[in-house]
Formats: sequence, structure tokens, C-alpha cells
Amino acid sequence: MFAVGVLGNVIAVVVLCVSKREQKESTFYTLVCGMAVTDLLGTCFTSPVVIATYACGRWPGGAPLCHFFSFSMLFFGCAGTCILCAMAVERYLAINHAYFYSQHVDRSVARTVLLVTYLATLTLCVLPSFGFGRHVRHFPGTWCFLDWRATDALGACYSLLYGGVMLLLVAVTLLCNVAVCLRQLRGRDADAVAAGVMTAVFLVCSVPLVVRIFVNQLTGPAHLSAEALSDKREDLLAIRFASFNPILDPWVYILCRKNLLLKGCARLKGALLGAKVRGVGGRPGWEGGQNSPASMRTSFRQHPFSDLTTGRQPWDFHPFSVPGAGLGAGLGLSGLVAEEGEGLKEEQQQKKSNSQTPLLVTSVIGGDVVTCTLAPPQPAPLSSVCEDNLSPLSSVCEDNQPLPQVCEDNQPPLMCL
Repeated sequence: MFAVGVLGNVIAVVVLCVSKREQKESTFYTLVCGMAVTDLLGTCFTSPVVIATYACGRWPGGAPLCHFFSFSMLFFGCAGTCILCAMAVERYLAINHAYFYSQHVDRSVARTVLLVTYLATLTLCVLPSFGFGRHVRHFPGTWCFLDWRATDALGACYSLLYGGVMLLLVAVTLLCNVAVCLRQLRGRDADAVAAGVMTAVFLVCSVPLVVRIFVNQLTGPAHLSAEALSDKREDLLAIRFASFNPILDPWVYILCRKNLLLKGCARLKGALLGAKVRGVGGRPGWEGGQNSPASMRTSFRQHPFSDLTTGRQPWDFHPFSVPGAGLGAGLGLSGLVAEEGEGLKEEQQQKKSNSQTPLLVTSVIGGDVVTCTLAPPQPAPLSSVCEDNLSPLSSVCEDNQPLPQVCEDNQPPLMCL
């Protein structure tokens, strides 16, 4: 729990620090930043003492450590609840009274609220150190808190005072969150679910401790003297629920917000896509100038009969190179190249065929070999035209003997026999 609480609050503080400037100037940013810092300090001040107690098997310090631990539990528990209440009121005013919110609520108001919250909570929680209430160690001896089973008047009054303040904060927070949820449900806003989750988490973590304060202090003296074991276990369960509050707050109010999750998913998707593209495109310094194995496998699947032993890169072809020296020669895709003959005769036949072979241009796009065929313009069909003062056309047939073609009216063209 300690590691999760510290990690969550540290990540929340970092996320808030790298936020955009316009977001840092908002009221919500100021309040939620104060909540994250408060929860982080509360976790760091209380959890190490509990861990050391379980590790040693006994309370590691005397009365001073018990007073410090109890003060930390009272202060950070009340301050965190106050900040959550302020956030609920701010959200209620922003949604239900937008004009009033825009005119009177700004960042300076949020800073003032945080300052007043810390001063008022400090004044309330320091009273037991001056005799108004007591700090005692509770079952099973691993934590200290106020004496919520006090029999003296001052101790009982302080327990009821602290419990009343916590109850008021919980009630105001609950009413504001319910009003926001109802308004969002009427407007069919998807954020109503998030507001409901925040309210549920807050109630589950805060209400048990408030209930145990009133139950323990208002129960009759006979029941208090009995010190039933079941009640002590319920007290331990209530304080454990309260300890979950600073652990869950950064995740509920900061890290799991819809816009932050969408932004995080988009960045993660971009990083994975970039890594995939870098893996497909190869890495610099590959031996022999070859591309990555992924590109080689892709090319071989598309051209399984290509000659890969010569070290030639079929896809490394410039569109302005000599026709027939690139992809067509490397992959054997030119079907017009003669398969017979050797030496000069074969080269001449290949040049002759390549002069009529369409130019092939390839490129690698996203790991796939794309081939484009640039065909030369086809000559227009030869036609025989008879005009005045022109000699008749002749064609060569067999034995190099010319055969005259005569154009007459309504006569079809003369064919070679």
C-alpha cells in the first residue's frame, strides 16, 4: 500500500507539472495539486511507522512518536477531506452556476481556500497536544489516533468536535456530487459515471471512520469498560478504509480522467507504431548495405524466385537508371528477354527487348514492395490513305517483291498475299 500510494501521488504530481499552461491557471488544477501533495505527505509520514512496527514486532517509539503519528493521521485525514469538499463545491458551481463561477471563482480563490484549509486543520488537530483531547495507541498496537472512547469531558468533546467536522465535510461533498450527477444525467453527459465513481470511492473510504468515532464515543460506559474485541476489529477496519483514501485519490481524480486516458492511449499507440515502422524500415549500419530482415522476408514472399545470392537489392532502383538494369533484370520479371543465346547475341537481344519492355519502378511503402509499370506510348496504327498527287503505298510480302496497293472508291484495302 505504501509503494502504491507514493507511486500514484508522485505520478500525479509529475502529470500536473507537465500540464499545459492554460490548465495550470485553472481553479481545478490548483485544488487537485494541493490534494496530491497532501496525500503524498500524509502517506510518507504515517506508513513508514506502521511498516517499522510490523517489522520490529512492537511500537518502535514512545509517547512522542505516538503523538506525531496521531497528529499526522488527524491533520492529513481532515485536510484531504477538506480539499475534496472544496473540489466538489467548485465542480458544483462550475456546472450549476456557471455565470457566478466565471465572475467570482479563479485561481486566487483556490489558493486562498487551500491556505485557510491548512490553517484551520492545523488549529483543530493541534488541540490534543495542549490538553484538549488525548492521543492513544489502538488495537493491535500499530497505530495511534485520538481517544474516541474518552470518559473525561474534554476528551469526549474533542472526539465529537472532530467527528462533527468530518461529518459536515462528507455531507457537503456528497450533496454537491449528487447535484452534479443529476445535472449531468439530465444533460446525458458521459462524465456522470465518473462523478458517481468519485462519490462512491469517497464515501467508502471516509464514512466508516466517522461512524466509528460517533459510535465509540456515544456508547454507554458499561460497554466501553468491556472493550469487546469485535469493536476493536471494526475500529481497525475503519482506519484501514481511511488509509485507502490517499492511495486512490490520485487515480480517481487525476490519472484515470477520460481526457488523460485518451491522450495516454494515443501516445502509446504512436510509440508502438513508430517502433514498428523503424523495425520494418531497417536500421542504419546493417551489414552489406542490406535492409532489415523484416523487409527481406517481405520481398522474398512477394518474389520467391528472385536472385538474392548476388547481393543485389532489387528494391534499390532509381527510376532514371538504365532500363533493364534494375528490377527487371534482378528479378527476371521482363518476359520479353530472350532465354537463348550467349555472349554478345544475348546482350543485344536483351537490349532490343528491353527497349520495348515497360519500365518498372518499385518502392517500399510500409514494408510492402509496390511496383509501377511505365509503358511507352504505343504507335498509331498504320493506315493507307489515298490522296491526290501521292504515289500508292507498297508493302513487302514474300521474296522481297513489292505488291502495289490500289485505292479505289468503295474498295477495301489490298492485303498482302
